[in-house]
Amino acid sequence: MVVLLDLTKNELNADILCQMAQLEKLLFDDNWHDGAILSVLSQFGAGVLVCLSDKTVVGYCIYQIVFDVAEVLRIATNPSHQRQGVGKMMLDKLIQLTKNKQAERLLLEVRADNASAIGLYQQQAFYQIDKRPRYYGGQVDALILQREL
Repeated sequence: MVVLLDLTKNELNADILCQMAQLEKLLFDDNWHDGAILSVLSQFGAGVLVCLSDKTVVGYCIYQIVFDVAEVLRIATNPSHQRQGVGKMMLDKLIQLTKNKQAERLLLEVRADNASAIGLYQQQAFYQIDKRPRYYGGQVDALILQREL
Protein backbone atom coordinates (compact mmCIF):
# COMPACT_ATOMS: atom_id res chain seq x y z
CA MET A 1 0.00 0.00 0.00
CA VAL A 2 1.32 3.43 -0.98
CA VAL A 3 0.75 6.32 1.42
CA LEU A 4 1.06 9.97 0.35
CA LEU A 5 2.26 12.52 2.92
CA ASP A 6 2.42 16.32 2.57
CA LEU A 7 5.39 17.48 4.64
CA THR A 8 7.20 20.69 5.49
CA LYS A 9 10.91 20.92 6.24
CA ASN A 10 10.22 20.57 9.97
CA GLU A 11 8.18 17.40 9.46
CA LEU A 12 10.71 15.67 7.20
CA ASN A 13 12.68 13.04 9.11
CA ALA A 14 16.29 12.07 8.40
CA ASP A 15 15.41 8.66 6.94
CA ILE A 16 13.00 10.09 4.36
CA LEU A 17 15.47 12.86 3.49
CA CYS A 18 18.27 10.31 3.01
CA GLN A 19 16.08 8.17 0.76
CA MET A 20 15.11 11.22 -1.31
CA ALA A 21 18.79 12.11 -1.77
CA GLN A 22 19.52 8.52 -2.84
CA LEU A 23 16.74 8.67 -5.43
CA GLU A 24 18.17 11.98 -6.66
CA LYS A 25 21.54 10.30 -7.27
CA LEU A 26 19.86 7.40 -9.03
CA LEU A 27 17.64 9.48 -11.31
CA PHE A 28 19.25 12.86 -12.02
CA ASP A 29 22.59 14.02 -13.44
CA ASP A 30 22.03 17.33 -11.61
CA ASN A 31 21.03 15.59 -8.38
CA TRP A 32 20.34 17.46 -5.17
CA HIS A 33 22.05 16.29 -1.96
CA ASP A 34 20.19 16.32 1.35
CA GLY A 35 21.42 19.84 2.23
CA ALA A 36 20.13 21.21 -1.08
CA ILE A 37 16.75 19.57 -0.51
CA LEU A 38 16.52 21.11 2.97
CA SER A 39 17.58 24.49 1.61
CA VAL A 40 14.80 24.46 -0.99
CA LEU A 41 12.27 23.33 1.61
CA SER A 42 13.30 26.29 3.80
CA GLN A 43 11.98 28.72 1.20
CA PHE A 44 8.63 30.47 1.55
CA GLY A 45 5.72 28.33 0.36
CA ALA A 46 7.78 25.16 -0.18
CA GLY A 47 6.69 21.66 0.71
CA VAL A 48 7.11 18.06 -0.37
CA LEU A 49 4.72 15.26 -1.15
CA VAL A 50 6.28 11.91 -0.27
CA CYS A 51 4.94 8.53 -1.39
CA LEU A 52 5.83 5.69 0.93
CA SER A 53 5.39 1.96 0.49
CA ASP A 54 5.92 0.51 3.94
CA LYS A 55 8.76 2.81 5.04
CA THR A 56 10.39 3.12 1.62
CA VAL A 57 10.20 6.34 -0.41
CA VAL A 58 8.85 5.40 -3.84
CA GLY A 59 8.28 8.96 -5.04
CA TYR A 60 8.35 12.60 -4.07
CA CYS A 61 7.35 15.98 -5.40
CA ILE A 62 8.99 19.13 -4.09
CA TYR A 63 6.79 22.15 -4.77
CA GLN A 64 6.46 25.82 -3.98
CA ILE A 65 3.35 27.98 -3.84
CA VAL A 66 3.89 31.72 -3.91
CA PHE A 67 0.69 33.76 -4.08
CA ASP A 68 -1.20 32.67 -7.21
CA VAL A 69 1.59 30.61 -8.80
CA ALA A 70 2.59 27.08 -7.85
CA GLU A 71 5.61 25.28 -9.23
CA VAL A 72 6.86 21.72 -9.27
CA LEU A 73 10.53 22.10 -8.35
CA ARG A 74 11.35 18.40 -8.44
CA ILE A 75 9.36 15.25 -9.04
CA ALA A 76 10.68 11.69 -9.01
CA THR A 77 9.46 8.13 -8.88
CA ASN A 78 11.62 5.16 -7.97
CA PRO A 79 12.20 3.06 -11.12
CA SER A 80 10.68 0.06 -9.32
CA HIS A 81 7.37 1.98 -9.05
CA GLN A 82 7.30 3.84 -12.37
CA ARG A 83 4.23 3.38 -14.57
CA GLN A 84 2.19 2.34 -11.53
CA GLY A 85 0.34 5.61 -10.94
CA VAL A 86 2.69 7.14 -8.34
CA GLY A 87 3.45 10.22 -10.44
CA LYS A 88 -0.23 10.71 -11.28
CA MET A 89 -1.17 10.35 -7.61
CA MET A 90 1.36 13.02 -6.62
CA LEU A 91 0.19 15.40 -9.35
CA ASP A 92 -3.48 14.86 -8.45
CA LYS A 93 -2.72 15.68 -4.81
CA LEU A 94 -0.60 18.70 -5.75
CA ILE A 95 -3.34 20.07 -8.02
CA GLN A 96 -5.87 19.71 -5.20
CA LEU A 97 -3.48 21.32 -2.72
CA THR A 98 -2.66 24.27 -4.97
CA LYS A 99 -6.33 24.92 -5.72
CA ASN A 100 -7.05 24.94 -1.98
CA LYS A 101 -4.31 27.56 -1.55
CA GLN A 102 -5.93 29.69 -4.29
CA ALA A 103 -3.11 29.25 -6.83
CA GLU A 104 -4.23 30.04 -10.35
CA ARG A 105 -1.62 28.09 -12.30
CA LEU A 106 0.90 25.31 -11.82
CA LEU A 107 4.25 25.37 -13.63
CA LEU A 108 6.94 22.78 -14.17
CA GLU A 109 10.01 22.16 -16.28
CA VAL A 110 10.76 18.89 -18.09
CA ARG A 111 13.50 17.59 -20.36
CA ALA A 112 12.31 17.61 -23.97
CA ASP A 113 13.54 14.02 -24.35
CA ASN A 114 11.49 12.69 -21.40
CA ALA A 115 8.53 11.41 -23.43
CA SER A 116 6.92 9.42 -20.60
CA ALA A 117 6.89 12.43 -18.23
CA ILE A 118 5.59 14.74 -20.97
CA GLY A 119 2.80 12.24 -21.67
CA LEU A 120 1.81 12.18 -18.00
CA TYR A 121 1.81 15.98 -17.82
CA GLN A 122 -0.32 16.28 -20.97
CA GLN A 123 -2.83 13.83 -19.44
CA GLN A 124 -2.98 16.21 -16.47
CA ALA A 125 -3.84 19.19 -18.78
CA PHE A 126 -0.37 20.75 -18.83
CA TYR A 127 0.65 22.54 -22.02
CA GLN A 128 3.91 24.07 -23.21
CA ILE A 129 4.35 27.82 -22.70
CA ASP A 130 8.08 28.18 -23.34
CA LYS A 131 11.33 26.38 -24.13
CA ARG A 132 14.89 26.82 -22.85
CA PRO A 133 17.16 25.70 -25.70
CA ARG A 134 20.01 23.34 -24.80
CA TYR A 135 19.32 23.83 -21.08
CA TYR A 136 20.36 20.37 -19.92
CA GLY A 137 24.06 19.76 -20.47
CA GLY A 138 24.09 22.15 -23.39
CA GLN A 139 22.26 19.56 -25.50
CA VAL A 140 18.68 18.92 -24.40
CA ASP A 141 15.97 21.58 -24.34
CA ALA A 142 13.90 22.25 -21.23
CA LEU A 143 10.18 22.63 -21.83
CA ILE A 144 8.20 24.91 -19.52
CA LEU A 145 4.70 23.54 -19.00
CA GLN A 146 1.72 25.12 -17.33
CA ARG A 147 -1.68 23.98 -16.08
CA GLU A 148 -4.49 26.38 -15.28
CA LEU A 149 -6.15 25.71 -11.95
